[in-house]
Amino acid sequence: MSEDIVKTKEASVGRVMLGVIVIWASMSVFPYVIQGLYSPWAEWTLSEHALFGDTFGFTNSFFSSLALAFLVYSSYLQRRDLDLQRRALKAQEEELQLTREEHRKSAAAQAEAAAELKEQNRLQLLSLKLDTLEKSMDGYVRHIKGSSNRDEVTELNRILRNQKRRYTELYQELNI
Repeated sequence: MSEDIVKTKEASVGRVMLGVIVIWASMSVFPYVIQGLYSPWAEWTLSEHALFGDTFGFTNSFFSSLALAFLVYSSYLQRRDLDLQRRALKAQEEELQLTREEHRKSAAAQAEAAAELKEQNRLQLLSLKLDTLEKSMDGYVRHIKGSSNRDEVTELNRILRNQKRRYTELYQELNI
């Protein structure tokens, strides 16, 4: 769509330039035609040639005015383009600010998720330790029930008490 607009503008500028060339050519030739119709070229004196050259004074002022008009118009177009660029830059800055804010929110959410994941891993590790201690204690209880050596039973009971104490500590840590 923007290519169509650019082509339309280029066509308009081309038409304007063609019109200027046609006007310039007709204004340039017009004095020659007038002079050619009313006086023969060979009979012209230097002062007549000077007068003939003065007839182009209008053409000179016309094109100077036309150049000034194009200068003013190009200045207007530049100002309009700069205004559009400022608006686009402002919109980009606003979008960038929104993007930064979303990145901040995303980073905060990721940090929160990481903290929750870390806590979940800690709780799983505690649960695994509790399960391991529980199975170990079950093994010691079975070993105590099957043992007939009193010294071995005393040592196993001491180990079992230590494991129960450790189990209680881990269980309390898990519930906190």
